[in-house]
Amino acid sequence: NAYGKMVVKRMYDYMSANVIYLTTKNTHNMIVIDKGFKNGVTNDMAVLSPQGVVGVVKDVSAHFSSIIPLLNPNSRISAKIMPINQIGTVVWEDNDPEMGFLIDIPQHLTVNIGDSIFTSGFSNVFPANILIGTVVKKINNDKNTFLTIKVKFATNFNHLNTVYLVSNIYKSEIDSLKKNFKNE
Repeated sequence: NAYGKMVVKRMYDYMSANVIYLTTKNTHNMIVIDKGFKNGVTNDMAVLSPQGVVGVVKDVSAHFSSIIPLLNPNSRISAKIMPINQIGTVVWEDNDPEMGFLIDIPQHLTVNIGDSIFTSGFSNVFPANILIGTVVKKINNDKNTFLTIKVKFATNFNHLNTVYLVSNIYKSEIDSLKKNFKNE
């Protein structure tokens, strides 16, 4: 054809790891896995389960790494709600290991129970379109122009054994472009 061959770049590498420590009932939950920098793990790597998003690597030692899971108030994941394709942020501010909230979605948009929440792909950490969860409740706020949307997480943290670490092969290249832009 006139456009030549389309080249698809592989953006991500994946590696599996075993969960060796996990909390789900604390305010600041954490996960520890059996892979570290000797296995190529770096901080800020995305962590997935077979069902969806788990969290982000925080600290790395030679043979182990800690993860900030979705079940932590410091976790903030750029997300999109489908089918309306609106960008928001998934946060956790409950003590419920199955539920979180999607914030920053304008109240005038149509959101339905059962709509899916996926990673947006805008963070440089997570690939796009990884399932985070589904809408189970939405609340209109009188004082606010944004909806409160309760999300049931796709990952079952109480039965988490194997996780998958995701590294963006081009992260440093993309980060340097973004940094140069901020210095304008």
